Amino acid sequence: MKLTDKEIEFGFWNKYSREPNWLNSENSIVYSEKNLGLNVSETNRAKDLKKWISILPNLDKTEYLWTYHKVNQELFEAICQMPNLKGLNIKWSGIKNLDPLTNLTELKNLSIGSSIQITDISPLLNLPNLKTLETENFKSVKDFSVLSKMTDLIGLGLNGGMYSTLKLDNIKPIESLKNLEYLQLISTRVLDKSIDPLLNLKELKSLRLTNKWTESDFELLRQNLPNLKYGNVVPNNNAKRLMKIFERK
Repeated sequence: MKLTDKEIEFGFWNKYSREPNWLNSENSIVYSEKNLGLNVSETNRAKDLKKWISILPNLDKTEYLWTYHKVNQELFEAICQMPNLKGLNIKWSGIKNLDPLTNLTELKNLSIGSSIQITDISPLLNLPNLKTLETENFKSVKDFSVLSKMTDLIGLGLNGGMYSTLKLDNIKPIESLKNLEYLQLISTRVLDKSIDPLLNLKELKSLRLTNKWTESDFELLRQNLPNLKYGNVVPNNNAKRLMKIFERK
């Protein structure tokens, strides 16, 4: 799987690369839609969710699925019965158990937004084709060491929430992910304050970090990551050009 420049710079699910066709459960073309966004009725939410739960396992044409409403465990399990899903983007959820992901053997790209009830991410190891993983506010997960075994990943995001910080004891599990082309650690605090696990990720082209790191940490990353060209670690080229203009004056 080859990422585009936009996917490397902003992550696989960025708005520049792909947008779904938002459809409601009554629309017959859901059965032929490749890029599907679930449009859930606010007025008949329970009834609409029940209908989606019955429909989703039968959508064999859908390869990419987006949800912007809160996904409960039952809906998640229905999603995980979709036969040909390659990409799944969940905005936020009440998911407690990731075990149903085991059914999605073709899944290549996964994004799960704020999900504070998830405690165990080891089921991710059962996704043999996964290439990009983006998570937000997995604050109840205490053990991220399984990530060290996911060496086929080319994109990773371990992010906090809009109003909360994800605390990681360390980022040592990332050290073995030599194929990463983009990495996001946004609203994330690394308690041991060591940036060293990132220094050998030579394929990294995009790196976005919380601004809790020192400028010396950023400089160390720039010195050790020769392919880095996107993210807040890279100096702003526009700012550099402006400085040169003012210097000439």
